[in-house]
Amino acid sequence: MIKIEKVKSVYSGKDGKCCCGCAGKHSDDQKQKTRIVNILNNARCADVDWDDNGVYAATVIGSRVYIAYFND
Repeated sequence: MIKIEKVKSVYSGKDGKCCCGCAGKHSDDQKQKTRIVNILNNARCADVDWDDNGVYAATVIGSRVYIAYFND
């Protein structure tokens, strides 16, 4: 289960596109963080991974990808 206080920012966008923001939206707004964390927790199948940007959890639902980026 993802804890909201550990999330730095979130992303919601079109699946299969890059996550730079051209096909979705990055946010550090508390309301959006809560919404996406709830989606990820309800999905119960979020993949946790890491890259140059840090650790994140992601899942695809329909044609959308949801990502939570964790604090350093």
